[in-house]
Amino acid sequence: MLCDARLEGEQVVLRPVRPSDAAQAFPLIHDRREILDWLVWRGPGDLDEMEEVYSRWITPSERGTNYQFAITERATDRFSGTLSLRFADHPWVGDVGYWLARRAWGRGFASEANYLAAHLAFRHLGARVLTAEVFLGNEASARVLAKNGYEREPAPRMRPIEDHPTEVDREQWIFSLTRSRFERIFARRRPVLERVELEGA
Repeated sequence: MLCDARLEGEQVVLRPVRPSDAAQAFPLIHDRREILDWLVWRGPGDLDEMEEVYSRWITPSERGTNYQFAITERATDRFSGTLSLRFADHPWVGDVGYWLARRAWGRGFASEANYLAAHLAFRHLGARVLTAEVFLGNEASARVLAKNGYEREPAPRMRPIEDHPTEVDREQWIFSLTRSRFERIFARRRPVLERVELEGA
């Protein structure tokens, strides 16, 4: 299990979320349909809820641990979104989910954040496979995953969605990335900086 982690790319930094991030994050996602319509999460109702969400970056369980990271702009330390890396109920298979502020779209931030998360998962957390779910129509997210070596399953699946403002059941693509494929594609790439502290290390 991680105790702390900070990974820097050319453009973004991946680090644990903090309650103090909530004030920056809330206006970037609250009632932002262009983001929330692609997420399972309905979004925060108010700033207090956002602070509660960001009060724990680690959620351990007997069958795996979930981590929540802030995506910040490396040059300015400006908060730009979050990325979750979830292992609960499937310790060797990580599930990745993320959102990015509208102002940060189209700048390569999501692609680099996903690379850093995969590097962390495969090199330090013992992951064998990473998966990600993308609702049909979210072509931008599909491109981000493809750039990072994820492969899409041949057919979409239906996902039941509860407490979501748009639909009850939605079609989604499943993407997956194996450790061997990641290591083959990114054999020569490394984070600009990485500091990872593991429990018991």
